[in-house]
Amino acid sequence: MQQISPASAALRTAAGASDAAAVKAKTAELKKLFGDAQAVFQGRNILTAMLLIADANKAVDAAAAGAAAGKWEEVTAANTALGQVCTTCHTAHRERMDDGTFRIK
Repeated sequence: MQQISPASAALRTAAGASDAAAVKAKTAELKKLFGDAQAVFQGRNILTAMLLIADANKAVDAAAAGAAAGKWEEVTAANTALGQVCTTCHTAHRERMDDGTFRIK
């Protein structure tokens, strides 16, 4: 899950540069990473996190579709929506430890 934030930031950069190839690569990477996260939450039976991952995947799909159509404002909007989903999930399911690391609640 720690790889999702850098991939999302790279997606944002690619969208800002109108780089369709980079958006395609980052959306594929994010789909894989969210699949991995889905397995973690499924193993812990955390339904709300699984639903939020489904929302994250919808945002990633929207970013990919927007880039394929050359609609960069849609890519940017989808990445913003992705960030909101991530924040919602982190607030609900992530806890900061005393040493600055995080754990799943």
